[in-house]
Amino acid sequence: VDANAATSVPGLFAAGEAIGGLHGRDRIGGNAGLEVFVYGRAAGLSAAAYSAEPVDIAGDCRAFLATIPQGKRACAEILAELGGILDKYAGIYRTAEGTAQCAALLEKMERGLRENPPDSPEHYMVCLNALAAAKRLAG
Repeated sequence: VDANAATSVPGLFAAGEAIGGLHGRDRIGGNAGLEVFVYGRAAGLSAAAYSAEPVDIAGDCRAFLATIPQGKRACAEILAELGGILDKYAGIYRTAEGTAQCAALLEKMERGLRENPPDSPEHYMVCLNALAAAKRLAG
């Protein structure tokens, strides 16, 4: 990518690990987390500038959000539980047993998220994305 996060494919912008880097299991440690924000912003701004015509997606977004389950759990509670699992099992120093335990707990959390979702569609998406990221970090 170039400084604007543009790839050699016209209209395709990239950020995060898609553009490379050597962070291993400590992806978010050190500068890795900052790189995601810096290149993510550059990619977003570049993609917005590239688009020839503005597109109104508000209706599509509302229709999509209406399909997402809504429950009563607090998003912060779910994220705190997820953080606790990662703190305990997905740090830099790991064991095979701990990694297996982490995977099992994350699978259980995923089932729980579907059975007892958070209090809004937006919070459901936040928790679902956090869980997906946690599974990648823990893997």
